[in-house]
Amino acid sequence: MKKVASYNIAIITIIIFTMWLILREFSLLVLFVSFLNLYGVCFALQNIRLRISVLMFNITIFLFLTCRPLIDLIMSNEWYAYDEQTGSFALIAIAISIISIIIGVIIYESIDRKKEIEGKSTILNSKFIMNIQMISLLMFMVCLLFNLIMGIEKVYFTRGSSYLEYYASFETRLPVFVKGISTMMHASLAIYLATMPKKKNTIIALSGYVSSTLPDLMVGSRGPISEALIFIFLYYFLRDNYNTSLEKKGVNISEKWITRKLKTIVVVSLPIIIIFFSSYNYSRFGTEKDNEMNPFVDFMYKQGITFTMLSRGYEAIPNLPNRESKNYTFGPYIDYITRGTPAQILFGAESLGASNSLERATEGNNFNASLSYYLYGNMYFQGYGTGSSYIIELYADYGFIGISIFSVLLGMLLSSFNKIFIRGYVLRVVLIRGLMDVFIIPRFSVLSWTTFILSPQFWLPIMFCWIVANLLNSNKTSEKY
Repeated sequence: MKKVASYNIAIITIIIFTMWLILREFSLLVLFVSFLNLYGVCFALQNIRLRISVLMFNITIFLFLTCRPLIDLIMSNEWYAYDEQTGSFALIAIAISIISIIIGVIIYESIDRKKEIEGKSTILNSKFIMNIQMISLLMFMVCLLFNLIMGIEKVYFTRGSSYLEYYASFETRLPVFVKGISTMMHASLAIYLATMPKKKNTIIALSGYVSSTLPDLMVGSRGPISEALIFIFLYYFLRDNYNTSLEKKGVNISEKWITRKLKTIVVVSLPIIIIFFSSYNYSRFGTEKDNEMNPFVDFMYKQGITFTMLSRGYEAIPNLPNRESKNYTFGPYIDYITRGTPAQILFGAESLGASNSLERATEGNNFNASLSYYLYGNMYFQGYGTGSSYIIELYADYGFIGISIFSVLLGMLLSSFNKIFIRGYVLRVVLIRGLMDVFIIPRFSVLSWTTFILSPQFWLPIMFCWIVANLLNSNKTSEKY
């Protein structure tokens, strides 16, 4: 049934694409990309256990990029935020990425088809891993506490200021060690979850993770809680797949992660969350709803603002500050190496500043900052921003070829998550930490989700847990992982 649906959608997509090639109507291009996005979803559903990450990425592409022009088309809205030329670029770039991701998935699966998944079930019950589990949970709780303290400071700051003022000028006054410990929260959670804790204990830890996003929600930022919910869904799915792979090897697994009760909770809660986010979008800015869209459509339309950024970004690329000397794709790494904390300590480099600084816009390799400064001028310093997307950054640096190559590699990577998850312990920690951010790159920079690898706040908790676990397990030879 799923294959039949995919086949029919593929035929419709090809027909619409052919019509667009002949007629060159913008509306046909919108329909083509929308159906192509839908095909990507159906393609993932054909083998959801192995392609769950591909499914989630296609959903975020639709939410952040594809849905806005489709809603404009259906509701006969004017293309007020983009013209057909820039809009066509954005749609073609999205289409190239979706097709390339699918190609990447097919390539990976064809290479991997004859290989058996090798799980290391014996490590789950080792004393060493259990020590790490206990230590990392304690560390996570401490980091969570400090993170909530910093969150309370944010909430207190916004009591007398707006969301934009917070984004533009907020700086913590808490001691450095508080911020330092709080920044280890995600790493310590990844370490803990990588030990494959029992479901009941996992729920407690993940509830704490969600609670850490509430201060951000209170000051007006919905991103952190959205990312947390997406991550939790993926983690549950990967754990369920992991247990399935062990059962095939004859290991008796009593816990089931994806249950009928959980599915019911997701189905019931999702509309409530969407309605809440839609309403909150207006309350955070103190405005009233300015359209007749129902809450679901309004929510998607607001999230789809990234499509407008693609269109405006395409037009603005030649005029961005110091464009010739910048590379946005590897920008997070370049800025960290040349202007980050290590460079400041070792070489006396100057910081790019926080949030919306002039240095970040003109000297840094941050596309969001450069574009926002170019489009908004002085309003940029007041907190206004456009956001970014992996698509526009890749195009700015390497054109359509860059989008295609990266998307093929991304498709292969997304397909490999299930296998990486059941490999060695450290690989699992890295994967889990990356999963917290990778699905939002349709509206963020290309490699932003990988920069944690450079951070001492990621590796220090791993080293600490490893050392302490070995000390507690001193009478037993440490296992390799």
